[in-house]
Amino acid sequence: MASAPALRTVFLASDPQTAEALRRTGGLQEAEGVTVDAAYAAARDLDLAVSDDEEEAEFWALTDAALMSLRRSALGPRFVVAARVRPDQLAQAGPEGSGRVTVSSLEWVQVSAIFVDEADALPAVESARAALDDPTLVEDRIALLVAEHDLLWYAPDELDGLLG
Repeated sequence: MASAPALRTVFLASDPQTAEALRRTGGLQEAEGVTVDAAYAAARDLDLAVSDDEEEAEFWALTDAALMSLRRSALGPRFVVAARVRPDQLAQAGPEGSGRVTVSSLEWVQVSAIFVDEADALPAVESARAALDDPTLVEDRIALLVAEHDLLWYAPDELDGLLG
């Protein structure tokens, strides 16, 4: 008997409206996000065979998705949905090593967590969002504007409280 393929965690750049639609309808045809693969880890000098490196790679994937989420909404916190998906749902959506993927046929039941900024991060988030319009700034510089603000973890069933 063949075993099921290993699920992959994908950090999806989102916003409150998209997350609510995902839950209400039960799914989305497509969603963009970031996942960790060997090329993504290697681009950050990480080794996925080392558990601490794997955890660090997932932190960077979450951070990259949070940066992507700044472009999804004109106001409010960064908003990232984590989902465990099958490999056949993934298509590469960026250069090798970027970790950027498109997830097809995403279902709400695949959502494993939601990550959102706390209220005191909002001034830094708004500064980072405004910096997106500055063509002289690269993403690394924009990411520094919110670097001291970690995203808070929520269970999927806490979405209503986040939509508040």
